[in-house]
Amino acid sequence: MIIFNYLDSLIFYSLVLVTVSFIGFSVCYSINNVNDNVTDSNVDTSSNNVNSDAGSQTEDPSLSVATTNLSYSSYPVHEAKYQELLPGLIEEMQNYGINPLCLRYLIHSYTLEQLNLDNINAVLIMHFKSYYFYRIP
Repeated sequence: MIIFNYLDSLIFYSLVLVTVSFIGFSVCYSINNVNDNVTDSNVDTSSNNVNSDAGSQTEDPSLSVATTNLSYSSYPVHEAKYQELLPGLIEEMQNYGINPLCLRYLIHSYTLEQLNLDNINAVLIMHFKSYYFYRIP
């Protein structure tokens, strides 16, 4: 019976040893694999090109036209709305210690179509005050 008790302990400790060995091997393998991937990259430090063999890949920014969704990126309209609402809220924001960037963030979270609604100023002020001024900590 004593042999079986030792055999159970031997099996348990051998399983623990094998598990720890596999974990150690996988960690060492992943560290070596990451180092190999980093050192094998072909980066030309003299230009902005990733592959120096491919010739000049740098693009002239004045020739490229960005394709974006205009309803989410019309910043002049958002900034105009921010400049319109800021004077009415700045004093109360200073009393509560709220950064004016919070108002800008809230306005930029609305789409262009939403900012063109008739009562959007009242909606924005109500949303801003309810979230920042009357929030229960």
